Amino acid sequence: LRKVEGGEVRDEDYEELLKLSISTAGSLWPSTKFLTDVDSVRAKVSTFKEILSILRGVESVLAAGVEIKTRIFTLTSVWILYLPLFYIIDDLHTRNLKIEHKRTMIGISGSPGAGKTVLSEILKTLLNKIYKSERCCVIGMDGYHFPNHHLETNYSKDPNHSDLLLKQLKGVPETFDAISFIEGLKRVRQNTHENVYLAEYDRRIHDPVPNATIIKPENDIVIVEGMFLIYGDEPWDQVKSVLDFNIFLNETLNTCLTRLYERRIAAGRKKEDA
Repeated sequence: LRKVEGGEVRDEDYEELLKLSISTAGSLWPSTKFLTDVDSVRAKVSTFKEILSILRGVESVLAAGVEIKTRIFTLTSVWILYLPLFYIIDDLHTRNLKIEHKRTMIGISGSPGAGKTVLSEILKTLLNKIYKSERCCVIGMDGYHFPNHHLETNYSKDPNHSDLLLKQLKGVPETFDAISFIEGLKRVRQNTHENVYLAEYDRRIHDPVPNATIIKPENDIVIVEGMFLIYGDEPWDQVKSVLDFNIFLNETLNTCLTRLYERRIAAGRKKEDA
């Protein structure tokens, strides 16, 4: 890894890293046998170099109107995370393309601040540059928060919080329009010949914007990111059946809290309110 970082590297060094990445992909995605013979690995060296170049250029991503510094690129993250994920998505997508007009839909879930949006946007950038087309797009579950005017005028149905307005609990499952979110995902899955319009959360106004996300027919890889994609209660339990697979980000509480604080400051909040 130090040789690659320093620029003094031979193709044989890339091949060793690729073997590790392919083995990782195989352990995560056992339904496919990823070949690690010399010829198969060498055929992927140019793609690996391209992926390294792309990821080095990703310094920040734009999420819901707010620029987020990534600060997460390392060579280790490439061969143990991004490259295996690319191979898994590419393999799944190749198989789905054999079914006429079948979209590949991937979930990324985790706590607030776990890195869902950043990983989603980096994967989108990576896939679109590798495929040399805008075929990958991202849907955010946050777009299906109930609007603030609803949260400010309705109380929680939870017996433990029945005295609280939903606005005070914003972010818990009942503050989302789960039915509309699931219906939207099903439309994306089924309607592959026309545009599908979905809501998007705008962090500048802290409210969802209807029809702000457009899924076009050419978007045949869709990443869905949100907290409750694998939540077991109804109706959230329907989400899993729409997705091909889900990636869960298990980040530490301290890291999540630090990121949330930084995000709120970037969005314009005062430090004492963040």
